[in-house]
Amino acid sequence: MAAFLCIKDRHWDNFSGHLFHEYALVRGNYNEPGRTLHESVFVEILPKKF
Repeated sequence: MAAFLCIKDRHWDNFSGHLFHEYALVRGNYNEPGRTLHESVFVEILPKKF
């Protein structure tokens, strides 16, 4: 099961660095200029595969 989050762009580096140790994948999808949602990044987080 994947989780989807929306976070502020300015917090992306700290957020992704922290979760990298706990989850298998953190993927950022930056919105197009002029169509941003409060300068947010949408991320998909998948649990680690054993």
